[in-house]
Amino acid sequence: MNSHTSDSPQTYRPLQADDAVALCIRRDANGLALFEEAERRQGAAQQLANTLGCLDGLGSMAEAQLQGCFLALRLLLDDASALYAAARTAQRQGH
Repeated sequence: MNSHTSDSPQTYRPLQADDAVALCIRRDANGLALFEEAERRQGAAQQLANTLGCLDGLGSMAEAQLQGCFLALRLLLDDASALYAAARTAQRQGH
C-alpha cells in the first residue's frame, strides 16, 4: 500500500503472525482495500514467475539466487492468500 510520512508503525499490521514480517497492511483497511492488495501481490508473483520462466540462463543461476527468487514468490503468494481471506472476513462483517 502507499505509505505516508504521517503513518506510524502502529498503523500497519502483519497478516500472519507466525512468519517473519515483510509485508504489512493498514489496520483500518476495508474489504475492498484488502482485496486490491491481494490482487497486487498476486500480480507481482505472476510477473516474477513469468520473468523466471523467460530466463535463458536459469540453470546457471547460483542456488542461493534461485532460492531467493522462489522464497519471494512464496512470500507474495502466501500474503495474497492471507489478504484474500481477510477481505472475505471483512466482507462478511460488513466492512
